Amino acid sequence: EKMQFENVTDRFPFLNLKYNGQEMRRIGEKSYQFMVDYNYSWNSNIRWYIYRNGGYFTSFLTNNENEIEYNFEKPGKYTVIYYLSTPNGDNEYWNFPEIEIR
Repeated sequence: EKMQFENVTDRFPFLNLKYNGQEMRRIGEKSYQFMVDYNYSWNSNIRWYIYRNGGYFTSFLTNNENEIEYNFEKPGKYTVIYYLSTPNGDNEYWNFPEIEIR
């Protein structure tokens, strides 16, 4: 007798991470909102890295959150990099365009 296997991926479309892109928006004089657009049905986290003038400045972790707001207090050129990961082993590593704060 032949075993029948059910295709569950149609019922659970985001078993695997689907990365859709990113968006950055200025929300104040020195404040920005950073958003990562992705679909995933389970737990995920994003490690955010902020570099100032080419060097490491700070980092923090968000769980099951796809956006942050950040206020750049010191003058300089900043790059925001993020590392999105899932317990399943999915990884996405991207950065936003450079921001200059005067």
